[in-house]
Amino acid sequence: MCVYCGEPFCVDHGEHGADYLEVCARPECNAKLQDVAAHHEWVRTHYARSRAGACVADGCTEPNEHECQRCRLRFCAEHLRPGTVTEYGPGGAQRVAMMLCPHCLARRKLWD
Repeated sequence: MCVYCGEPFCVDHGEHGADYLEVCARPECNAKLQDVAAHHEWVRTHYARSRAGACVADGCTEPNEHECQRCRLRFCAEHLRPGTVTEYGPGGAQRVAMMLCPHCLARRKLWD
């Protein structure tokens, strides 16, 4: 069963990956799978800069002061914006206000 859309699929129409990650071949679900991989890589490559105290935004030389509530990397106040995301939990889906970096703000269209 696909972790994104909840639909069942056979081995010829999706991926059965590590840690029981099952993703069907639908374009929307495959896009989410690719986005997750790219996002993890982006966080990994920016983590050291965040930990060193610099704003993670490309080209910014300001010290970091605040944490993005989605990726947990740190940014200066200039590079965080309020936004809403859909959180899924036991009570169903609900919209939640968060302070987000430009990278996480841009990804909302795929996830909401």
